Amino acid sequence: MNRRRGAGALWRQANMSLWLWPTVAVIVAYLFGLWISRVQLGPDTIAATLFSGDGSTGRSILTALVGGLVTALSVIFSLTITGLQLVHQQYSPRLLRNFIRDRATKVTLGIFAGTVAYLLAVLQSFPPSSSPEPVPRLAIFVGMVLFMACVGAVAYFAQHITQSIRVHKTMDRVSHDSRHAIALSNRAARSQIHTAIRDPLPEPPAEAVLLDAWRSGYVREIDVEHLADQARGEGATLRMRPMIGDHVVEATPLAWYWSRTGQTVDAVAMRRHLRKAVEIGADRSEDTDVSYGFRQLVDVAVRAMSPSLNDPYTANQAIDHMTVLLCRLARDGLPNGVARDGDGALLVAVPGADLADYVRLAVDQPCRYGGSEPAVVVRLLKMLADVGTLAPTEAHSAIDAEIERVSDYAMDQMNDRDDLASIREEVSAARAALNGQAPVHSSPALRM
Repeated sequence: MNRRRGAGALWRQANMSLWLWPTVAVIVAYLFGLWISRVQLGPDTIAATLFSGDGSTGRSILTALVGGLVTALSVIFSLTITGLQLVHQQYSPRLLRNFIRDRATKVTLGIFAGTVAYLLAVLQSFPPSSSPEPVPRLAIFVGMVLFMACVGAVAYFAQHITQSIRVHKTMDRVSHDSRHAIALSNRAARSQIHTAIRDPLPEPPAEAVLLDAWRSGYVREIDVEHLADQARGEGATLRMRPMIGDHVVEATPLAWYWSRTGQTVDAVAMRRHLRKAVEIGADRSEDTDVSYGFRQLVDVAVRAMSPSLNDPYTANQAIDHMTVLLCRLARDGLPNGVARDGDGALLVAVPGADLADYVRLAVDQPCRYGGSEPAVVVRLLKMLADVGTLAPTEAHSAIDAEIERVSDYAMDQMNDRDDLASIREEVSAARAALNGQAPVHSSPALRM
């Protein structure tokens, strides 16, 4: 990726935090409560219609509202934990990140936590019963309005959590994040060549300097342009060892760095630039790692075909989402991970997956665990036919190899004569797509 890590990394960290925005809401609401408690309106003004009770009544109302909100907040937490448990057990533990990032959950918690903080601030500012100071009528009225907003938020959140744990909603979110990662990758790598099949990266020479990883974790982002600027200034070449999504271990080789002119390279300076350009974190990021979205969808498909669930339709839905992503990659291509100087000299080379790798990722485990289910096999072959229709010629051999592999798995695991005949027809349709013909799919019963 070619964008600067700083703001993007901070935003991703904030987006993954469930407590940050509710904490901000608490601070803002508490300060607002202290300020509005000082706004005094006389008994003959509009305040009399907003709240007509005395100080004792106002204090009792606010105390009751705080108690009710704390109880409702515990219900919100219970609903959230129940949803997380269901997703973890039934779909994939990697999908929990989507619920933590969910904006509606953070907004609902922020409304409740902020309202409680506001009410406590108003209670703290209440004058003593024997004090001649007027009651903060406006503050009490605003507290009642916020309480009604919390009641509406409970109803909204119950409906939202019910919808969000549905499997198609979960996969929609994963697919959306993956499309965003693809678009971000293409925008950030405009200077790179986009291709469906990558050329092999150059092997580092014997005199190349090894640059070690400074911490263990997953590579989340690589700022190719930043590294290219440094390599250009030294007339050198940098070749990364891991690709985005790979796990690295502290003190193991992260990159090779060598001079194209035979000069001594400044390895110390490049190590500093690597720290700025390469983000290593405790987990993979769906914002920059396209393959992580595929991995989550594959997990859903495999889990759906497990004996405990036995849900081929959900597996087919996951395959459909992967089909959309693969067709986009086939149509638009992928950055080749290579940055060159104006004269064609190699500056930076970063390994990565090409279309053949993504097709293999989408087919491998669903085929292995669902090879005995005709509906899943038919859907996999349809996916390969759709991708083959859009893929450039250089990717056809890789797609044809996957068609052959799906066919072999099915022939080995199925015994029903009609199912095998349907599979053979779908194989022929997929191979016809590679030859530029519109595939004609049969077996409507297996596609429903």
